[in-house]
Amino acid sequence: MKRLLLVATLSLSVATALSGCVRMESGTAAPKTSPAATQAMTLKQAGETYERLAAKSNAARDAWLHGPELTEATLDDHRTLARKAAKVTSDFATSIRTDSWPAKARRPLDALRKDLEVRAAAYRKAAAAPTVEQYVAAARHVPLSSPAAAEVRRALEIPEAPAFCVCDTPLGPTAG
Repeated sequence: MKRLLLVATLSLSVATALSGCVRMESGTAAPKTSPAATQAMTLKQAGETYERLAAKSNAARDAWLHGPELTEATLDDHRTLARKAAKVTSDFATSIRTDSWPAKARRPLDALRKDLEVRAAAYRKAAAAPTVEQYVAAARHVPLSSPAAAEVRRALEIPEAPAFCVCDTPLGPTAG
């Protein structure tokens, strides 16, 4: 009886382990990830992917910067914009960490990912601020751009982005 229980337990353990490693298709075992998922993107694919992610992140940043005039009445609107910007920025950082980028872009992308993670955390801190004064104090610590972005663009052989402006926002003058 003990031997039967041991064999059943071992069989279940092996089946569980194998189900996490392979899947069956037409009776043959195949890796869970396709070869395309692990193969590095071409420079063109990486450039297009980067441009799409950067555009979303920049749009969220710009919406946050140019929200309504900051007052007690609009604080919730600003918090919502900060939460959205944090989410988009965090998604950008996650994509940098998980996508298969060309080797020559990995170092600058890693630097950008770290900068984006700092930015996302700063947005979240602003979004959690209970008062206008605390929101403004937190918002002033949101880094609006990253020098690593220009290095990424060079590595991916895509044109430089327009310079980020010094502009007036509901929080006062900013520079990126």
